Amino acid sequence: MLTLLIFDLGVLHKEDHEIGVGESLKLSAFYITAGMLFGGWVWWYLGSASGMEYFTGFLIEKSLSLDNVFVISLIFTYWYWCLLARRSFLVTLSSMAKSHRYYLWR
Repeated sequence: MLTLLIFDLGVLHKEDHEIGVGESLKLSAFYITAGMLFGGWVWWYLGSASGMEYFTGFLIEKSLSLDNVFVISLIFTYWYWCLLARRSFLVTLSSMAKSHRYYLWR
């Protein structure tokens, strides 16, 4: 685990840059392959029961990580619409106050 962390932070991401879709897909494929190879080693070294437990947990974690993407997008969409509605309300209130300024100060 520590080796992968050092490889990721020290070798792959030395420079601060925005990751594109292609690089993201390559990194995902690399880490999924590394996890599958480790699962193969677990299956071979510890037996089929342990290997099946590992792959079951691996599949569940991948499913939950995809679920998190949808949840985060829903949260961001909600807050975007809340901020947009708030801005619209403030602009409307401001324009009403400007148009009725004469009556307010009279």
